[in-house]
Amino acid sequence: MLNSNFMRNILFHRFWWLSLTFIISSSTLVLALRDVDLYRSFTIAQRADPGLLALAGMLFSGSYAVRALRWYMLLENERGMKPQIVFWATTIGYLYNSLLPARAGDVIRALAVSYWTGVSKSFVLASVFVERIADVTGIALVSLLVLSVTEGAPDWINMAARLMTILSGVGIAILFLVPDVGKRIGRSLSITPVHHPRCERVIQTFQQVLRGFRTLRDAMQVARLAVVTMMIWFLETWFTILIAQALGLPIGGAIGLLLLCALSLASVVPSTPGSIGVFQFVAVTMLTPFGFSPDDAIAYIVMFQLVQYLMVMMWGGLGLWRLTASGLSLRRLREETTTIRQIGHD
Repeated sequence: MLNSNFMRNILFHRFWWLSLTFIISSSTLVLALRDVDLYRSFTIAQRADPGLLALAGMLFSGSYAVRALRWYMLLENERGMKPQIVFWATTIGYLYNSLLPARAGDVIRALAVSYWTGVSKSFVLASVFVERIADVTGIALVSLLVLSVTEGAPDWINMAARLMTILSGVGIAILFLVPDVGKRIGRSLSITPVHHPRCERVIQTFQQVLRGFRTLRDAMQVARLAVVTMMIWFLETWFTILIAQALGLPIGGAIGLLLLCALSLASVVPSTPGSIGVFQFVAVTMLTPFGFSPDDAIAYIVMFQLVQYLMVMMWGGLGLWRLTASGLSLRRLREETTTIRQIGHD
């Protein structure tokens, strides 16, 4: 059970985080909708081609499978690890990411893999961090590449891409420096024996985190992850384009890729679940410079999010069913997630 001080800290952090996300989401939503004819946006959405939407949903599901493959590549050497376990954990994680703030789903998917396989939670969480660094690096590089050959993009995306590049550089530095520093710390600790149970647990956790960070120190592994990341971008870019084609909007490859970059960059902004408000603002500011009306942009992003949510709910629901059927209660999962996130905040 969580003690009262711990619960007060949780409630305090939750209050300020929810307040911040509400302010950002409501402000961006107001800015996005100020020049929009919602009836016309609804009319545009009504004429969507169901066949193309279904195809887009299949591509989005495929990108889930490839994302799970990328994560599995970091975990495949662990005993009991299977691709299907990582896939279902990934679907659960993205389900919770769509429903909860602060990417709580990333913690939940790590806990699910640990529960199913018995692999150390610290190691799996470290692998999630490594995978996220790969994701951020991909977003930064693709954004800079597309922006270098595309004119008319708003200034904020150029600033966001540069900031993401800096963050990815910091993340890569952490991945390469922490294991070396940790090795030296480990040698020091081995010279001075520690017999207190809590200290021993801390040391074991630290060692598992270092082991997780080392999963991306092999050049061949980096090359494999880069190829799989490009596959993810290919599938999700086509998803972006097909949603537009279903609505009769002429969004080509360059604009579709640039929009996907912008949405990926904006996904790190604190906002309500589903990035409501933030995504609407991004769609309007990204598409209007290329000749689309605000009504077109809102119709597009609503359909984009709707198809995403349907796929997330379907696959995530199946993943949750498999998790609860294996004996793990959702209450226990939430309590462990809350504990880990609180430790991260402190």
